[in-house]
Amino acid sequence: MELFGISRTPFREAIQRLEAEEWLISIPYKGSYVSPLTMKDVEDILQIRLIIETAMAKRVAEDITSEQIEILQNIVSQMELVSSIQSDYEFTLIDQKFHKTINQFGDNKRINLMSDQVYDLMRRIAMTVLKSPIRRKEVIEEHLKVLK
Repeated sequence: MELFGISRTPFREAIQRLEAEEWLISIPYKGSYVSPLTMKDVEDILQIRLIIETAMAKRVAEDITSEQIEILQNIVSQMELVSSIQSDYEFTLIDQKFHKTINQFGDNKRINLMSDQVYDLMRRIAMTVLKSPIRRKEVIEEHLKVLK
């Protein structure tokens, strides 16, 4: 509250929202803690992501324009050019930009809202996984396959 100069009410509401989205666990008289991700959580998130992204990729592939392909290629190029100097967070943001752009091309606002929640959770996973330069290279190769 002090750091951001906000009053108790919006702070409490933010904490309650983070608890509802299972980002935080509050223990009475002890405090609030970032909830851990279990392997089951990771599997569930990846399953949801697979369903959403497969459906959107199929939908977009039916009538994708050359301009849209170029936009996606530029995002992958960003990942390739500076992968070695980007922080894990920066690389993750560009990775998510690729997936979100495909979803936006699919023009389904409800899926875009749902996928935003999934991508927030994926960012937590990716910050651990993408520390490996090998995994970064694999991500770029996977995106190139999607483009093909």
